[in-house]
Amino acid sequence: MLIVPDRTHLIKVFLLALRCLGNMLAYSDKFNEKVISDCGGKHILDCLAFCMKHQHRGLRKEAIWVVGNILAGPPSHKKAVVDAGFLPQLVDILQKSQFDLRKEAVYALFNVASQLHILSILVEKHEIIPSILDLIKIDDVDLIKICLMFTEVILASNKKFVSMVEEAGGIEALETVQTHPNTELWDHAG
Repeated sequence: MLIVPDRTHLIKVFLLALRCLGNMLAYSDKFNEKVISDCGGKHILDCLAFCMKHQHRGLRKEAIWVVGNILAGPPSHKKAVVDAGFLPQLVDILQKSQFDLRKEAVYALFNVASQLHILSILVEKHEIIPSILDLIKIDDVDLIKICLMFTEVILASNKKFVSMVEEAGGIEALETVQTHPNTELWDHAG
């Protein structure tokens, strides 16, 4: 007798598989290279894209986290994810989704921001600055830190981005951090 798992069971299996994959991808670039290049990376990326669009919020969150771990790898991994079309999807999540998904998306996008040509696309084409500055105002210390680091990378990468940050309310966002009860954040916002 063939037992066909129900939808809930399949989602649980996917969640566990995503968690395992994400942990393994965070372990080493060598393992990442095996997964992305040698083991049918396109199929894995296709599966991650599917999960990021799924209605199950937990599945989306885990998939974003896994993509973020891939983006933390070397430039070839960043290129594979970008070439697979993940940037618009991550930006859409950053701009429009629930808080926990937005938080995962900002980490993933920060991991690719070291590639200046990709950062320029994120800033100029996808207009991510207002979304990052909005997240700075949320009382979540880890989120504030990553958004401040992201803002610093943006400001350091191109002089024209300075005025874009100012126009998007960057000064006000930084002032919000300078009055935050966690004094550790003050140095980051200074």
